[in-house]
Amino acid sequence: MYFRKPGYITTVVCMAFLLVVLAAPAQALVVDDGIQYNHLVKTLSDGKKAEVDYLLVDIKKRKIELKPVLAGKTLGYLQPLSSIAREYGAIAAINGSFYSAQVNLTPVDTTVLDQRMLVKSGREATAMIALQDRRLQFQQLNPDVILSLPDKGKEFKAESLNIECPQGLSIYTPEFGTNTKNDLVNLEFIVKPIDGKMIITEIKNGGATIPEGGFVISMQGWEKPYRYDFAIGDQVSWRADYHGLEGIKDIVTNGPRLVKNGRRDVPTDNESLGSLAGRNPRTAVGVTRSGQALLVTVDGRSQSSAGMTFIELADLMVELGASDAMALDGGGSTEMIVNGGIVNTPSDGRERSINNAILVISQIPVYLDGQRIYFETPPVNRDGRLLVPMRKLFEGLGAQVEWDENTRTVSAVKGDTQIQLTIGKRTAKINGYNVSIDTEATIINGRTMVPLRFVSQSLGAKVGWDPSTQTAYINQ
Repeated sequence: MYFRKPGYITTVVCMAFLLVVLAAPAQALVVDDGIQYNHLVKTLSDGKKAEVDYLLVDIKKRKIELKPVLAGKTLGYLQPLSSIAREYGAIAAINGSFYSAQVNLTPVDTTVLDQRMLVKSGREATAMIALQDRRLQFQQLNPDVILSLPDKGKEFKAESLNIECPQGLSIYTPEFGTNTKNDLVNLEFIVKPIDGKMIITEIKNGGATIPEGGFVISMQGWEKPYRYDFAIGDQVSWRADYHGLEGIKDIVTNGPRLVKNGRRDVPTDNESLGSLAGRNPRTAVGVTRSGQALLVTVDGRSQSSAGMTFIELADLMVELGASDAMALDGGGSTEMIVNGGIVNTPSDGRERSINNAILVISQIPVYLDGQRIYFETPPVNRDGRLLVPMRKLFEGLGAQVEWDENTRTVSAVKGDTQIQLTIGKRTAKINGYNVSIDTEATIINGRTMVPLRFVSQSLGAKVGWDPSTQTAYINQ
């Protein structure tokens, strides 16, 4: 291995790297059970060097999750990768797909997160498809968005979702923002939820307000062939059609394709990305024959690292064991985070704010009322008792929380219930009365950790534990 610049990674990880370098240069650093990090320097065909960082992630392990996310958790935001990773408590992360940095700050290609389509574009490009059974697939996928008028028995294909389109039908949902921002030439139909149905309530020219819980249908450009098919009072709905592909959880589209069935398979037109085909900093994602995720960054635009072409990147992915792989956004966006530190050298000399990322999360899953909670400090199982960061749990349960540094006591109030826990004590107080607890609150990595079951039940919630998936469920 190669010892990286200490300024780019936390002291603890640097010490681990140094031990690896001195003891076993060829051995990968085990970041966590099922997650390995490595660094190598490749010599290219003309003798120039390329510095490579890569992660092998065993996504079949229950505790590990490969999670594509948006900055700000919705469309329209930019954020440094380190900040995005920290919000989710990610143990590692890479930058994601191309995004529009000038206009609406959205991914430029089709994007599906947690089974919800957020962006649909017209470009046919290779996609990483994460299935609900934890498998990864790579293929060109251009799903359809279907608009339905059930009372009229009519259906139409929308050209785009939450992204600009010169002509045809487009749909804008609240994830896009509060307004379509379109010109007056666009004819727009505002759809609101009424009595459990989606109803067209208003028609206007451009710049329509996107209603909460509803959407806007925009007829873009001068040609409006469906103008008279839609009217105020019509019931309307939309759905995504994945052409028979089932079990989809996430889709990240970018390309070009790099590897197919273990062999280099870069399209001759680079999937319309020919202008980017030269040597540049690169980010790629793939899957090995054994089903492990492979996350890779290649530094570039410096004397120490020349970057790679798509062809060179494809050959690298094959060498690293990819059976299928594709490129992600590169250039100044290329970045990898491991244990909170940047392990590659961004070509801008600093982090670039980006729109989306792919995170590696390794923590015991906790669900509150069916929604996954991601903790900045992972939950800890101590003798069968789960400890979690206090603030996120209390606030998720609707309690106001305060911390007294002098007494090292956390207090939470919800309605008529007040809880007090003191660090290191096996007693707590509920409404002033002492109560014995079998696991004391503690501080881990600067975070106050409290017993999940005791806190949740004291605030009126029910707690369940699934031993087969090692998952905690809280229901209020």
